[in-house]
Amino acid sequence: MLKQFLAVLFCLTFILTPSTFTRGSTLEVGTATVDITPEKSVPLCGQWGLRLSQGVNRPITANVLALEAVEGQEKNAAIFVSVEVCVLPDILLNAVREKVAKADSTIDVDNIILSATHTHTAPAFSGAKLPSRDDVADYPEIIDFVSARIADAIVQAWQARKPNAEFAWGSDYAGIGFSRREVYKGGSAVMYGDPGQDDFDYFENVENHEIGAVFFRDENKKLCAIMVNVACPSQVNEGDIRIDADYWHYVRESLHQKFGDDVVILGQCSAAGDISPHYQYEKDSQTRARNLRGFEPGLVGEMQEIARKITIAVSSAWEVADKDWQANVPFQHEYKICELPMRIVTEAEMQEAKGQLDAFEAELAANPDKSPAEIAFMGYDWFGSIVNRYNEQQTNPNPLYKTPVHVVRLGDLALCTNEFELFTDFGIWIKTHSPAVKTFIIQLAGPGPYLPTKRAVEGGSYSAVVGSNQASPEGGDRLVRETVDMLREIWK
Repeated sequence: MLKQFLAVLFCLTFILTPSTFTRGSTLEVGTATVDITPEKSVPLCGQWGLRLSQGVNRPITANVLALEAVEGQEKNAAIFVSVEVCVLPDILLNAVREKVAKADSTIDVDNIILSATHTHTAPAFSGAKLPSRDDVADYPEIIDFVSARIADAIVQAWQARKPNAEFAWGSDYAGIGFSRREVYKGGSAVMYGDPGQDDFDYFENVENHEIGAVFFRDENKKLCAIMVNVACPSQVNEGDIRIDADYWHYVRESLHQKFGDDVVILGQCSAAGDISPHYQYEKDSQTRARNLRGFEPGLVGEMQEIARKITIAVSSAWEVADKDWQANVPFQHEYKICELPMRIVTEAEMQEAKGQLDAFEAELAANPDKSPAEIAFMGYDWFGSIVNRYNEQQTNPNPLYKTPVHVVRLGDLALCTNEFELFTDFGIWIKTHSPAVKTFIIQLAGPGPYLPTKRAVEGGSYSAVVGSNQASPEGGDRLVRETVDMLREIWK
């Protein structure tokens, strides 16, 4: 009987206290912020045509929050970095990790989580051939510059960690992001369609208007950082040729005015692959409201209005959070590579892409004075990747897309990442099945391909066509289920 009791006790102990789980631990917090605005002209990411930057509207930054929980000899860490760029290719993440490892060997680089705010007026890190000019930075130069700045900020935040920190969280709601996929009679969908057409039927997806906020303060009760989680990309100013942090610039200014200039603001984009900050209807009434508030005309006024709404929501969340500061709570960070079914390229899709490539080649031959970038900056790579994927499928008919997922437990709060522009329905599924009291999703923690639902693929249009996607809708189902499984495991 005694042996059986001890065996059961051993099993329970093993299940409840895995080696990576830090329970009731001391939380250490460090922060840093850095300007990552290039000095030279750079190609801008986010549109089809090549745009070389000509000046700066609003500088772009990277903002770092380093967390470590310590209990005796047991430690667990997560380093969140909000980067004001469009997407974060693996080549940039690898460069950041390599530089951090060289600068400080005490940092486990697998704990570094980069996420993009998705501004369309920040440097591209790959693409078409660039003009060879002294005033234009090429891709290796851009990657080296941005990765060095980010790595320095990570090391600074890590080395600045202070013990006995506390955190608090809250949320409220504000209309920031709106469905951008209109569905028409017959079932076809269009991104940025016209809901005023007679055959308009409905908007394809739900909208998540939650604004989440996580506050951190040091042992002296001084606020040092705020994570702000918004289900909307920062792409108000999409087509400009000047570098621009978009609406997060005005959010930072507004929150600094309320909470202090030295508080680091980490902007995060929740699942919002089918969401936009642009109103799809009643645009005139919104313009009227901004004008009456005294905001600047045009896109700047739109960004100022978004910052006003986010500030109100964060302030409301603060009223709740400030009554529930937490310390010595469970902290755990898990990291996994998930394998998702890829979207299969059909022969018809391949032939269509091949026809586009042939047209580009013909135009190049007819215009020898033009560069490939002038004819098809993104289009050539776009259609070429479709053809390449089709050819690869001939030897591997069931390809898998490998993608990293981070999940972090911080007391009763969950934070989980994905690399995609993840459609909203997937994000809602994670939230509704998570064991946490509150779950925040951080998308664009990587290269940022769209991951649409089955319904969206059936409707078609950009963001739900094969060139926009790597993983299939079935891959999206697997992603959200594996994310929730990871959360359930650390909540046991």
